[in-house]
Amino acid sequence: MLRAGEGLNTEQNRVRARSQLFNIPEMFFLYYNCLIYVLCRVKYLQRQGSAVFCSSMIKLCLIVLLISSAGAFAAEKKKPDSSPAKITVKTDEVSRQERGARLSEISAIERSSGTAKVSALKPLLSDHSQLVRGAAAEAMGEIKDPAAFDELSAALKSADDHTRWGAVTGLALLGDRRAVPLLIPALSHPESNTRWKAAQALRDLKDDRAVDALIAAARRDKVKNIRLAAIEALWTIGGDKAAGALEALKNDRDPDVETWAEAASEKLKRK
Repeated sequence: MLRAGEGLNTEQNRVRARSQLFNIPEMFFLYYNCLIYVLCRVKYLQRQGSAVFCSSMIKLCLIVLLISSAGAFAAEKKKPDSSPAKITVKTDEVSRQERGARLSEISAIERSSGTAKVSALKPLLSDHSQLVRGAAAEAMGEIKDPAAFDELSAALKSADDHTRWGAVTGLALLGDRRAVPLLIPALSHPESNTRWKAAQALRDLKDDRAVDALIAAARRDKVKNIRLAAIEALWTIGGDKAAGALEALKNDRDPDVETWAEAASEKLKRK
């Protein structure tokens, strides 16, 4: 398949080649006529006769050659492609409908009374749609089947954002504290929404093993919403270390962080 602009470049090359082909005999005519003129001036050749006749015959032969070459160029241009590429494009509307059907299937599995929900959702974690994969991961946590832990742990390592987000939320919904050591590294993930969701998930799991990582996120993350989510998680988990970190954040340069830290510190004191 030709990329954009290749067809135009090919035609330009043909025109350039055809122009060069016509230039060759024209240059030959020029030099030949100059030669005949000089020879006639020095009276080596007569002005009429065989020299003129030969010149005319050579010109005629070259003109015939040029016409034949031009016909060959035209035939090549009109020649159809013997093996055209066959491309099947699925319309956006069909794709949306199919994706909607699979999302409905996920909801139906969640509402079902069967005991093999994790097995039914597992194939959808490999769906070609990112949205479907993310929804399947979140649904695995929603059904609260311990069998989903291994599947969600694997999905947490996905390079796809939607699958990873669904796995973080799913692990929080599952409520299995074995997920805490897996979610702590997610607070340092290069993708900001993953860090934000990890702070929320650690808040919901309420495990003090996450306090140090949450303090680091509250102090140093470049995204304000992640800092605020970490502050909320520290207040929810509680403890002396979290309380000390919140007191220190009252003097933060960011007024929003300062306000949240002050409010969280007060709530923690009233617990």
